[in-house]
Order: sequence, then structure tokens, then C-alpha cells
Amino acid sequence: MREANLAHLAAAAQVIQQRFDLTFARCGPLAGKRVLDVGCGSGRYAVRFAQEGAAEVVAIDLSTRMLDLAMARARAAGVAERCRFERADFSHVTFRGTFDLITAIGLFDYVARPESHLARIRDLLRGRAFASFPMRWLVRTLIRRLSFLASGCPLYFYARREVERLWADAGFAHCEIMALDRDYF
Repeated sequence: MREANLAHLAAAAQVIQQRFDLTFARCGPLAGKRVLDVGCGSGRYAVRFAQEGAAEVVAIDLSTRMLDLAMARARAAGVAERCRFERADFSHVTFRGTFDLITAIGLFDYVARPESHLARIRDLLRGRAFASFPMRWLVRTLIRRLSFLASGCPLYFYARREVERLWADAGFAHCEIMALDRDYF
């Protein structure tokens, strides 16, 4: 089981980097843009958006611990003045205006009802959106589910057709879905 966990962690690190690289390769120029990072975690994306020239980055997460890490990362990178980190539930927070770019990377792993989140993203968006959805029916899915079981943290997985339907039902006219090692992007 130890080898399976190590393999799972290595694969997770690889797909995390792949999602990060794809986001920045596809997001286009960020100078002067307004960006929303939903489920920002440690702020890796938010800080990079600001480093790439975004005028304003709004980053939300439910975890105070993650937000503390994100704020420290933004200060260390010298971009804290363009990043606003907020502890909030995306379903209930009010935003001023729309965003040029919205990311929800690693968010849908933990969302029971993704339909409302995607509809909200569409309503707040005037540009591009990027999200990831963990794949269903992989060996790693079982390993990941077992590792989360003890924590009581809910975990959700998706089939490709389900991801396609979710985006279409939310009203997105164009959606490109890429299959990564363990996620749809």
C-alpha cells in the first residue's frame, strides 16, 4: 500500500503542475485584467496571475490556513497589493462586477452540486474560465477516496460526459475538455 500511496502522490504532483502550466499557457495576456481564483488554496495561481500583470486578483477559499499561506506567498512575491484573499463560500459571496478570467482548479473535487457553481462562474465571467474535475473510474480514484475517508472530507469524481453536460447546462457556448492523467481540464 505504501508504494501505491507514493505512486499516487507522484501522479498528483505531475497533474497539479500540468494544470498550472496549461492554465498559464492558455489564459492569454493578463496585463490590466481582473481575475477570480475560486478555491485558491495556497495562492499559487493568484500570485502568478498578479506576477503576470493582472490588475486585480480576487482569491477565495474556505480554509484560513490556506489563505494565510496565500497571503504570505503574495507578500514574498511583492504582489500583495494586487491580490485580495478572502475566506468565503463561493455560493454566498457577493462580487463587484465581472472578471476577465476565472479559475476553479481543484475546486470541483469537493463540490456536491457543481451546477450552481458553474452557472455562477458563467454569470461573473466576461472572458475565459478554467476548471478541473477529477476523473471517475481510475485505480487512483479508489486510493484517493480511501485516503480521504478518514478525514470525513467529501470527494467527488466525474465522467467526461458529465463534465461536458455540466458546462453545456451552465450555458457555456464553447468548451474544450482535455483529459490529463487523472483530471479533466
